[in-house]
Amino acid sequence: MARRLERICLINPKRAVWGLTDKIRQALLECHRHLKAFYSPPLSLLTIAGLSPPEIEIELIQEDFDPIDFDRNYDLVGITAMTHTAERAYWIADQFRSRGVYVVIGGIHATVMPEEALLHADSVVVGEAEGLWPALLQDLRSGEPRRIYRDPPGHRP
Repeated sequence: MARRLERICLINPKRAVWGLTDKIRQALLECHRHLKAFYSPPLSLLTIAGLSPPEIEIELIQEDFDPIDFDRNYDLVGITAMTHTAERAYWIADQFRSRGVYVVIGGIHATVMPEEALLHADSVVVGEAEGLWPALLQDLRSGEPRRIYRDPPGHRP
């Protein structure tokens, strides 16, 4: 089924914070207000946003600082996952997929564990997404997306 692509959300999931006292946790939350001005999303998400056609609205969410609106009308959600954020990334993916949103997961964890990531995503990017993103968008528009996109093609982690 061909998909329209007017609004894409790219998400870097929040990191779990373990073993903190309530006092330290509160101090970190207070610092977030100030740290946000000095923090940027991963370069991969910024690059993918830049590779997207200009007519597509892109929303970047760094979940450590910004909440996710699961009811916003996105056509595609892309999530990057490192191993320490994979559980959260999968939960986010499941929330969007339950609403009928197409979900792509990439990042180092998905590169190493693509079959696991496919349990929570419609497509998985293995390796660097920069060379694959335009093809992925074109495949979605034509209604023929692949389950796994690999860079370089044929590469197996």
